[in-house]
Amino acid sequence: RRMEDLVALDEAADEAAVARALCRRHAEKAFYTAIADVAVCVNPGADSAALHSADTARRYHSQPLRSLPPHVFATVEAALASAKSFQAQCIVLQGESGSGKSEVARRIVQYLCDVTSSSTDRVVQIKRSFVEAHVVLAAFGNASTPRGIDASRFGKYCEMTFNEKTELCGGRIVAFMLDKMRVTNCPEGERNFHFLYQICKGLPAAREGSAICNQLKLTEAQQFRYLSRNGGGGNAADDNAAFEQTVGALRAIGAKDDELKAVYRIAAAVLWLGNVVGANAVNNATIEHVAKLLETEPATLQRLLSGGEREATLAEVGAAADSFASQLYAQLFEWAVWKANRAIETKAKGASLSVLDVPGFEPLKTNGLQQMCINYANEKLFRLFCETTLERPQREYQSEGLNWSSAEFYNNMPACEAIEGQGQQTGVFTLLDEVCTGNQKDAAGTFLQALKDYNTSAVSVSGSHFKIKHFVGKVKYNAGALIAGNTELLAESAAVAYLATSKNVFIAGLVQKRSVGVEGSPPATVTHAHAAKQSVGYVLSATASCTCRFVFCLRPSEALADGVCDLNYLLAQIKFLHLLDVLTMKKAGFHYSATFQQFLEKYYLCCPALCVGGKLAWDEEPSLGCAAILKQCGVSSRHYVLGSSKIFVARAKTIWQLDEIRDQFWKDMAQRIVSALRSYQQYQRECISTIQASYTQWRATAPSQDVRTTCNYLFSGKKERKRFSLTSVRHYCGDYLDANSNEALLKVISPEQQQRPSVVFSSCCYRVTEPSLLKDATLEPLIVLLTAKAMKFAQILLLVED
Repeated sequence: RRMEDLVALDEAADEAAVARALCRRHAEKAFYTAIADVAVCVNPGADSAALHSADTARRYHSQPLRSLPPHVFATVEAALASAKSFQAQCIVLQGESGSGKSEVARRIVQYLCDVTSSSTDRVVQIKRSFVEAHVVLAAFGNASTPRGIDASRFGKYCEMTFNEKTELCGGRIVAFMLDKMRVTNCPEGERNFHFLYQICKGLPAAREGSAICNQLKLTEAQQFRYLSRNGGGGNAADDNAAFEQTVGALRAIGAKDDELKAVYRIAAAVLWLGNVVGANAVNNATIEHVAKLLETEPATLQRLLSGGEREATLAEVGAAADSFASQLYAQLFEWAVWKANRAIETKAKGASLSVLDVPGFEPLKTNGLQQMCINYANEKLFRLFCETTLERPQREYQSEGLNWSSAEFYNNMPACEAIEGQGQQTGVFTLLDEVCTGNQKDAAGTFLQALKDYNTSAVSVSGSHFKIKHFVGKVKYNAGALIAGNTELLAESAAVAYLATSKNVFIAGLVQKRSVGVEGSPPATVTHAHAAKQSVGYVLSATASCTCRFVFCLRPSEALADGVCDLNYLLAQIKFLHLLDVLTMKKAGFHYSATFQQFLEKYYLCCPALCVGGKLAWDEEPSLGCAAILKQCGVSSRHYVLGSSKIFVARAKTIWQLDEIRDQFWKDMAQRIVSALRSYQQYQRECISTIQASYTQWRATAPSQDVRTTCNYLFSGKKERKRFSLTSVRHYCGDYLDANSNEALLKVISPEQQQRPSVVFSSCCYRVTEPSLLKDATLEPLIVLLTAKAMKFAQILLLVED
């Protein structure tokens, strides 16, 4: 049995039953499953292209939710339909690292660009910019990890704005929490950011690339320390083709040739900074080459890396170079985000639909600051989900006076408060910042002692590590790694001041673009922990005004082999994502809720008693109107409940039915308008034909009229009729119809026989009748009777009657 919606599972269903149902659907290549309005996607792997093809997009376009099998496109269509009513929508993607969230986010953007209309070249350009911006950000911000060959190493909030024609008219992209430490400290066996490999392998193969490579001194990736941990290759796709795609995407979002050359110089400078320190000494030639690439003075760069001290140790210079390289790459990434936003920016207001994607939860053997920031972001997203889906509906049911027994679900608020703090109570991030900015000798010991004194059940300290109880379970963090990752060994202000001295306009302006930032983006901050906290808080505040729709992405197996679904591995994800709580709530709760007035204004067309001329006509209580609508549509009272101010509908099928009836009403009205217009046009054509036919018949009744009219000037004033010509013996004057012998015609002259004068002339003629609204003009036959004193006309009907 195909289990498209897990709500249909038995009442006693547990996590194992959910896992078995998902495994069965995965084996059938049905990768999407629904839990009411929540979508669950088991990573399709190589089948992703077929699953999200253009044919599939056309099939789901403009179709209501539940009319087709579950799919993220169905979720997007439901969100787009709500966005048209100016209800801001946000699709939130959740799941562990490698579950396919970035792929789903990219497919959502591609789908919206494909199915929405385009009436101007500007709309077409914005659509292309949105698609190509994701290519650029993936090149600069994605990397290959054991969890996936294209894992996103940053968070992304993509907001798309649509006008009244449902055309994509602009938007913005907020990128945050970039793992810039990966540039200098890429884990063993993993790849660094894709673009660093692409420029090494793709630039030499590009046209005019060899000359640029000679200037940049780029050869193979293995020559750079930052790229040599995995042999400079890894399991990535063809970097040559990827480089061409990235450059094409940069051009599509507005990058000029001079900017591209500057980007190459900065990327090369980042790579060469990793080679500043050799085995036993500082490589001054490398420092001079980096300064040449950045078009600055070598002595200035030398002072920057040595901290102004000539006696700086080899380790200090190497650490400063690493810090500068990570900051330089972060600024290059922020420029790419800024450039993308310049291509899609708009001042127009309209329907808003956003997609939120953060790096997946990933507890590793040794967890540092980056893992804590990622896990914190996922913790906050799960808090948003619990608040939106599990807690807020229950409070609403109780406040509306519904017969509802409160259900207890997992609450991850203690973990969120432990990390970010609450009110006057400090959190792990605050304690970490205090230690890092206090210049303590034993920063790790001070930090761990502060955590011991921190009174919370979510944090426990053990030796040089501490654990935080996340919603996925307890995760161990290394205190020393957190402190090392939270501070920049090279002051950011010093790096900015150095880049500002560049003779290259692009490089000098790079820090200015960053200081201005993307409109609405989180400002730059001192510590990485504070930056992560601000960024996540900013993004969540942007979703506060949105109706959130959730898509859970699951990884079918550890190895992510095609067609393989590990039941136990899937079961573990179902447990820590608490999908059983979601299933329980969706079974017991209501699918739809709205105020009485909102429900009336949306669905009054479904009931003739409430609709007069396409307008709402209801003066009684709004709740009674809601009940009348549902009764008219045949909805049982068991499937809805009227609260004190809202109506609650239990089944999605009911709302789907109402939407269909409402849409059909407008379709019928449109058809009636089209039919009326066509009838009016047909009436016009008939009127024209009638006029033409009448004129033709009139011309036929007097064929010599034109000749007589033309020749009038020849006889005008020159010809006189002879006196008594009508009484002469001419043949044209006579009783041609023998009216004097026809009693019926004589009665027309006079009803009394004694007073009847003699008929001197009788003949047939025609009279043109006047047309009316429902009758055309016709020729009516008449008989003309002429006596010595009068002229009479008789209808042919009289002869018939006679």
